[in-house]
Amino acid sequence: METTSPAEAKPAIQITDEAAKWIQIFMTEQKLNPADYAFRVGVKAGGCSGFEYVMRMDKPKPKDIFFEHNGSRVIIDEKSLNLLNGSALHFIM
Repeated sequence: METTSPAEAKPAIQITDEAAKWIQIFMTEQKLNPADYAFRVGVKAGGCSGFEYVMRMDKPKPKDIFFEHNGSRVIIDEKSLNLLNGSALHFIM
């Protein structure tokens, strides 16, 4: 059996350079302090259509899981992480 230390483990969510750049731009435009806010990505039940993605600037909650890339923080609740595991966050404008 192969084991991986936490330092060697791949993040459950990958954040591209472009996504990190736009998160910082959104933070600046909304005049939010990066020490107090992060970009939330989540999944919620959407009724008959299945799941819906949730994305917004938000204050972290105690059980949120943090991912960071190039100075941008992304937060995900544990339930959403189970559905988003292995995903990549990327922005196209």
